[in-house]
Order: sequence, then structure tokens, then C-alpha cells
Amino acid sequence: MWQRVWNYLFLDPSAEDFDAQLRAQFGGSLAQKVIDATGNQHAMNNTVNLIRHGGTVVFVGLFKGELQFSDPEFHKKETTMMGSRNATPEDFAKVGRLMAEGKITADMMLTHRYPFRHAGRNLRARCD
Repeated sequence: MWQRVWNYLFLDPSAEDFDAQLRAQFGGSLAQKVIDATGNQHAMNNTVNLIRHGGTVVFVGLFKGELQFSDPEFHKKETTMMGSRNATPEDFAKVGRLMAEGKITADMMLTHRYPFRHAGRNLRARCD
């Protein structure tokens, strides 16, 4: 089962025909970018197998352990791998305090504002 939201594709990796579904959505190729927010070791280890040559893997979920994937496959595909920063509860408390004190404001972090009715169109434009 898959679902398309804006221009993003969400597939169920537990589906028996997952590989075929993925390739069907990309003209026989694999994905250009895989964003993994699972924090699941097996899912994260498999991401390199889901991208095409020159593809990107982004890890958002955190797995507190070792990840393993095929190094030759990683290099052969000239993979770009990115990860999010892991913040602690103390980090969030500090940011909350700095915001309450006015030392950090939302305006310092916002680069663009759009009317909600144009959110989908503007998100697509920013991602292209």
C-alpha cells in the first residue's frame, strides 16, 4: 500500500512487493532520497539498498547501537548520508528557557512565510 502526499511517496516496506512498488514509482529505478525516521536498526541498515546511484539517505530516527550496511554498495552508489542531531532533554529545556527569556525567537529560525492555503505548492517549490 502506498500513498502520495504533496510530491512525497510513502510506501509500506513490509509489503511483499515493496521493491516492485518502489521501482514502479521511479520508472524502474530506486529512490533518489530515503528519509528514515524509524529508529529501527533493520530499516536503517537497509536504506542503502533502496536508493539509486547518487542517492541520499537521511536518518532522522535514532538507534542506540551499531548500524551495518554494505560498504561496497555504499561506495558504488556514491551515496550521500546525512543525520539529524540528537538533542537531550537538557537541550530542550535550555532552548525553552532561552526562548522564554527572549534570547531566541522564532523569527531567528523562520526563513519563509506562506499563506496556509498555498502550503502544498510552496513546499513543492522549496523542495525542487
